[in-house]
Amino acid sequence: MQNLILRSWNKQKKIKDYTSLWDQIPTEILGRIMDRLNLLDCVRLSVVCKSWRSSVSLVHNQNKKISPPWPWLLLPHDQTGAKYLKFFDFSGAGSFYNLPLPKGSSGSSLYCSGSSKGWLVMGDCTDVNLTLFLFNPISGIRLELPPLETVPTFRRYLKEYPECLRHITEFVWKIELSSSDASSPTCIVTAIFYDRATLALCRPGDKSWTIFPQVCENHGCMDVLFCNGVLHALVFLDDDEGLEIPLVTHTMRVGDHIDDDPDQDQDVVVLIKLINHHISFNAGSCFVPGNENVVDEPQLSLVTEINSAFTSYLVESDGQLLILHRILNYGFLFMDINGENPHYMKTTQLSKIEVYKVDEHMSSATASSTKLDSLGDKILFISQRVSLSIPAAVSTSTDSNHGDLIKKNCIFYLKNVDITDMTRECGVFSCEDGRIIRLFPTSLTYTRDSHMLWFSPNIYI
Repeated sequence: MQNLILRSWNKQKKIKDYTSLWDQIPTEILGRIMDRLNLLDCVRLSVVCKSWRSSVSLVHNQNKKISPPWPWLLLPHDQTGAKYLKFFDFSGAGSFYNLPLPKGSSGSSLYCSGSSKGWLVMGDCTDVNLTLFLFNPISGIRLELPPLETVPTFRRYLKEYPECLRHITEFVWKIELSSSDASSPTCIVTAIFYDRATLALCRPGDKSWTIFPQVCENHGCMDVLFCNGVLHALVFLDDDEGLEIPLVTHTMRVGDHIDDDPDQDQDVVVLIKLINHHISFNAGSCFVPGNENVVDEPQLSLVTEINSAFTSYLVESDGQLLILHRILNYGFLFMDINGENPHYMKTTQLSKIEVYKVDEHMSSATASSTKLDSLGDKILFISQRVSLSIPAAVSTSTDSNHGDLIKKNCIFYLKNVDITDMTRECGVFSCEDGRIIRLFPTSLTYTRDSHMLWFSPNIYI
């Protein structure tokens, strides 16, 4: 009996010793395992034990490949009743992911108004209050941003649009982060607010936004992007003087933390480079004749169609700064719904996309651009809220159902409803032959509270 107990004890001890080795897997081996897993599996790997969590974070910090950096598409959600955010992954077989929404205030609505480097920009809105914060849906981390009351144009926006707390996505044009590690004291959050007339900066946890004075109503900002450690701002003027604006670099101090910890509360100096959006016009005109675009919708009638306009974006691709013009055919529709509040609304549809490479030098007082006919092996994703570039090679998958879409030298684009344009679009533009594949039918909608977004999953935990 004693020998039986001893053998049983030795067997259990061997099993215990064997299983205890799992938390001692070398980081190099765990990194190779992570190379074969998708993002969600890597997250699951990190919660097995403290040792694995530490190793996953270490691999991530060393910038090792964890999963293909193919962005997800965030789908619109119900702000008042939804408990999850729904994402669609174009890569592989095409999967849907449901990730929990953060907890909002009592009786509030949660709005998503942007995305940058793995973080969503969320608005927690009630009838009397608004909180803006960053949210990582992978890790569940939430980081508060300064109150919008510290932005002077917010008070004016309240007067002009009393319902703005319900449509806060109209006030927040775009938010861009300098780093995926948003909790770092050196991470800068840049925002374009309200008719692109306010450019503001902060660090998560700051008590107020720092306003960049060179952007105003007559000198607005179309887009912002951190590239090679410098914040680039695509600016414009309402008059002809805009054609002569030189490329100017500014320095600006950002931060208002109380000096309790000298290591954490030092202001950060940001380099801001202004780029005149007219520089790309020298390489060729963006304007093309508009085509007739009759929209068959109940209670809507086409009044007239105007020649095309454009929206511009900044994109960083392998350290190179690009300017993209999404060129539109647009017209005006007369809406008379049940004889109530008849008015005109603009509707648009993509005509083509043009790409320009910015030929800039830090020591130069001016900049020029070169039109590109090809993106090489890159795939671009553009939208008002976020734009990015990935190598086409990372999208290769043997089980992909989207082989005709996922290929190099193409641009995925999103267009959401805004305060003047009720058109929603999503599709792929081929730079090779100009072909447009519309992933969803171009639609007219009155809902502008919830946006579709490109989202780059970030395993920051």
